[in-house]
Amino acid sequence: MSQLRELLDREARRVDAAPDALDTVLRKHRRGRVARRTGTAMLALILSLAAIPILIEAIGSTGPGPGDQSPEPSRSAPVAHRNGPIAVDFNGRLYEIDPITGARGTPAIGRAAMDSSFELAWTPDGRWLAYFQDGEIRVYDAVAGGSRTIAPYCAACGVAISPDGSTVAISRGDEITLWSIDGSSRALTPGATNIYSPAWSPDGSLIAFVAHGTSPGESSLDVVRPDGSGFRTLMSAGKDESIFDPSWSPDGVSIAFLSVMPPSNEQPPERRIDVVISPVSGGVSTRITGVGTCSCIASSPRMAWSPDGTKFAVLVTGELTIVNTDGSGGRLLTRGAGGDPVWRPFP
Repeated sequence: MSQLRELLDREARRVDAAPDALDTVLRKHRRGRVARRTGTAMLALILSLAAIPILIEAIGSTGPGPGDQSPEPSRSAPVAHRNGPIAVDFNGRLYEIDPITGARGTPAIGRAAMDSSFELAWTPDGRWLAYFQDGEIRVYDAVAGGSRTIAPYCAACGVAISPDGSTVAISRGDEITLWSIDGSSRALTPGATNIYSPAWSPDGSLIAFVAHGTSPGESSLDVVRPDGSGFRTLMSAGKDESIFDPSWSPDGVSIAFLSVMPPSNEQPPERRIDVVISPVSGGVSTRITGVGTCSCIASSPRMAWSPDGTKFAVLVTGELTIVNTDGSGGRLLTRGAGGDPVWRPFP
């Protein structure tokens, strides 16, 4: 490339130094058409050679085209989190279970929350934890440390904290109450009855919940916006089927819940428990059958979607099991657990 540049520069200097050289060549050959054509060709060749360095320089200073650039990552892509321990209740005290070994440990959130009740909820980034203690709803800051009371207990049937940690949703009766960190509150009445298990979407735009009727087969999975608008039913239970404990996928695309099927003809009758994954935008649901069994629905089976989106933690009649989201790899993690399993996310 350097030799080519020197040759082209030398030709350009010759043209500049002898501007009439071309005319001389043309005069010597003006008697014939062939000579004139030859002179014209030489003119084109010399001008082309003189222009090539400029083109090379222009090409060298031009960056890669749009096709050569790597695409920017999607701004809406979900943030991946690692799976931390799973918090469950043992005889009225909170412990964290290693999701791999099943070992029981003291919660990293401090001993104060160990004496909380069953209802717990982490924000997706693992910073804020909402929990019940001494008849009050409290929020713990896992980064700065310390907790604060934001609301009385008031016989709530479920608690969920918004992704930014600013608002706690509490279900009771036919309404969902939203409590802000500053202590103010407002009620949502989406139009459903016997509301349980509120769950915020990862982006905070929706709250999912279960509405139970007066008998099995009347439960449904519903969603509503935090301002009370947009209420709709995603799925209704089948005959003698009951829905429990919705849990959002980390990317907010789907909601999983537990489906308690009608009792069998065995004695005592057993109810099969499935995990159902329902797309929020609509479409065909996926069912993972037989993640557990129970003789009644009074124990309210519970579940949690793992922070990395690959597993479910399912708690049925004291047995905490782990299963992959495709239904494979089911294994028992521990026995004697209670409450609502809460999977802590790690950044």
